[in-house]
Amino acid sequence: MNTPNHFREFKLIAKLLLLLASIALLPVLCLAQSGVDSWGTELRFSKDGSLVITEEIKISVQPGEVVRGVSHKLPTHAGVFYQKTARLNYTSLVGFINSTSAKPIISNSGDQAKIQIRDAQVLAPGSHTFILQYKVDGSILKEASMDSFAWPIVRPWKGGVRAYSVKIVPPEFMDPKSLMLRLMHRSGETIASVSPSVAVEESSLSFNGNADAKHLPLIVGIGFPKGFF
Repeated sequence: MNTPNHFREFKLIAKLLLLLASIALLPVLCLAQSGVDSWGTELRFSKDGSLVITEEIKISVQPGEVVRGVSHKLPTHAGVFYQKTARLNYTSLVGFINSTSAKPIISNSGDQAKIQIRDAQVLAPGSHTFILQYKVDGSILKEASMDSFAWPIVRPWKGGVRAYSVKIVPPEFMDPKSLMLRLMHRSGETIASVSPSVAVEESSLSFNGNADAKHLPLIVGIGFPKGFF
């Protein structure tokens, strides 16, 4: 009988299949992308129309992935989807990678602007928190019925964005209840918008939600009482 030979051939084929399967999985493991676990944005406005933006971005670095920091695009002009003419000016303030101070770097020339914060060392696999704080001038538009503002609170990310939160602090002596809020995204040539469910506090507004990759960037639009700024 040839049963032993057939058995040995079967074992050899099985080993080859297991080897091929393990090789096939390697690119999947190596190509894993760090995703944003949460993206928190605080918008703190001043009477002169400037504001300070603080972003807290928490990401999960995957094994085998080389990550030193985070970066994302900034709008170059004020208005919804940056179609207005007012030019934005940026000033980098402070930043942290986990608990280590690292000032954000902002580049703003032509039709491109970007902010980044990075470490000289590769970050270990696991969760990391990045804080970026910067000042923006020129973001308030004086329109017919109100003073308006728009900002991308969540941007596209290779590894996806799971959740976001927003806190809006109006200028001193402005009632948070007097603000009008809309969340907007572009679907083809159409801009869709909804009113978020907002928590109103004595001096601020806040809301949060889950990010939908099909609807990014997600823009918050704020209407202020006309003539305040």
